Amino acid sequence: MARIEHEVEEAAARAGTSSALLKAVLVVEDRARGSTTHRTLERLACSLIKMGWLHRDLSLGLGQVRLSTANQLSPERATASTIDCLRSDSGCAGVSAMVLAQAWPHREFPEDRDMLRRVIELYLFGRESGRKSPIIENYADWVYSLGHWWMSGSKG
Repeated sequence: MARIEHEVEEAAARAGTSSALLKAVLVVEDRARGSTTHRTLERLACSLIKMGWLHRDLSLGLGQVRLSTANQLSPERATASTIDCLRSDSGCAGVSAMVLAQAWPHREFPEDRDMLRRVIELYLFGRESGRKSPIIENYADWVYSLGHWWMSGSKG
């Protein structure tokens, strides 16, 4: 994250969302994305989608944004170009910022945990389910802690 921190902050500012929220979401998603094997399979799947041999709505890149979500944000962009954008860390940070801005169009970090859970659910699934989920609860706890960590570091 440190190598693209400046791009992440710029992406959040352009989209009009919280940079601490965007950083926290990207770190959690990147950790969940994990292994070299997963990243290699992601690269292979992207190649197959570009060639038209695979038709899946995969979550891609640093922010694990769904291909269909990214295509909706930039409908004029071809799918292959969208894939290239999502596979680039700075490009994916920009798309992730736009997705977050739809759920949280504020520059301050969401302090209300229920609101944060709603934002996370919209980021992950594009909709609210109205049900409590351990996955969302844990994800929101991580994002809340990381977001506050970044905010405390930026004040001192």
